[in-house]
Amino acid sequence: MEQRDLVVIGSGPGGHAAALRAADLGARVALIEADSPGGNCVSFACLPNAVMLETVRAGLELQDLSLSGVMAAGDGLSFSRAVARRNRLVAGLIEGIRNQLRALNIELIHGLAHLTSPQTVTVSLSDGGSTELSAAAFVIATGARPEPPSLPGYSEEILTMDQALRLPEAPASALALGGGPVGLGFVLEQAFVLASFGTRVTVAEPGGEVLPGADEELVSYLMQALEAAGVRVLTNTRVREVAAEGDSRDALLTAPEGDLRVPAGIVMAPDCRRPHFEGLGLEEIGVATAAGRVRVDDRCATTVPGIFAVGDVTGELMLSHAAAHQGRVAVENALGLDARVRLRAVPRTLHTQPELAYVGLNEQQARERGHEVRVGLADLGGNLAAVARGRGEGVVKLVADGRHGEILGVHALGPGACELIGQAALAMELEATVHDLAAVTHWHPSLSEALVEAARRAI
Repeated sequence: MEQRDLVVIGSGPGGHAAALRAADLGARVALIEADSPGGNCVSFACLPNAVMLETVRAGLELQDLSLSGVMAAGDGLSFSRAVARRNRLVAGLIEGIRNQLRALNIELIHGLAHLTSPQTVTVSLSDGGSTELSAAAFVIATGARPEPPSLPGYSEEILTMDQALRLPEAPASALALGGGPVGLGFVLEQAFVLASFGTRVTVAEPGGEVLPGADEELVSYLMQALEAAGVRVLTNTRVREVAAEGDSRDALLTAPEGDLRVPAGIVMAPDCRRPHFEGLGLEEIGVATAAGRVRVDDRCATTVPGIFAVGDVTGELMLSHAAAHQGRVAVENALGLDARVRLRAVPRTLHTQPELAYVGLNEQQARERGHEVRVGLADLGGNLAAVARGRGEGVVKLVADGRHGEILGVHALGPGACELIGQAALAMELEATVHDLAAVTHWHPSLSEALVEAARRAI
């Protein structure tokens, strides 16, 4: 039986980060993956989605230049060519990950893992064979798997995010289902992409909140922009049935204003994931699970010494960047260091147009927690960098504690919001005050100036 210092099961964001950190610390590490390196994030979710979103945004900017007379009108956006470009970029990154693992002497094993004891694992190899490994510690990073719901009257397959991203052509209409674990983030991004290629999209969210934790006013502006782009978002709405008539298919929805029918050429549930650890043998070796997830503490340790778990399998935030952080923490603890998970300032983003990004508390949450709230607003209509892009519509909103100057949250809507929010997360993680942020000097003109302006207005 081959011996390793550490075995990581799953190579998504959490597992990949864990393997890299283990290599940094000098460990002999094996990384077991049933599919392509990078996991679902690289092959089917985050990266493919990001490529399509960036393609759409670049296309829309070219259309704006054409409409303003700067350049001659050319071809419109082509879904099939965008898909081909996406596939090339995904394949390139997968190969890059393989090369990276090889360069760091991280052994990549393709197969399905089954823990036979807290120190041993059997791997059913993809080529049909099997191998056994022993290790002092294991990191479980098997992620989540889609479990689409069923709908009355609909016998066809409800598309998951993975499947929706594999569509060869944009459909004429689509019904997108909400109710996922992180709000409508993935759903709205997918809806925005399809609408940009001409699909008429309806989003049915059974709850009342579109994006829990986001500033309500900014979300309202985003919904107006998405409506103009061809995405109709309905909250407190449930699907009663989906029925086909001839070559068309409609969905009957029950909304607060009554029943209504919407076209539903395809039905998709982009965010319907559940933690996945079936077949790993965790229960047999005593690892405790609860409510369908692996239980861990703030060290990412399970109830069995030497077994750690990170990412979606723990049912925590179910965000790639959170999983990567957990992966590094787990490995440091597995290899004798002392680390704790810090997820106080985890940003959330939507790469739509306009972009929406936020971190920390919104104004209402801050007041409910008893803070003396001060709010600073920076209108991007007065930001030269935003105006230069032709995208002056938007705002940066900073929520601070009036007594101590603590930055409680930042919410941004507009160009560059998804990058800008990284500065806000850094300031919060380093416990900078609103006064510290207001004293920063940024390059002029830049979008970063809006964050400083919001801090000054909060003071």
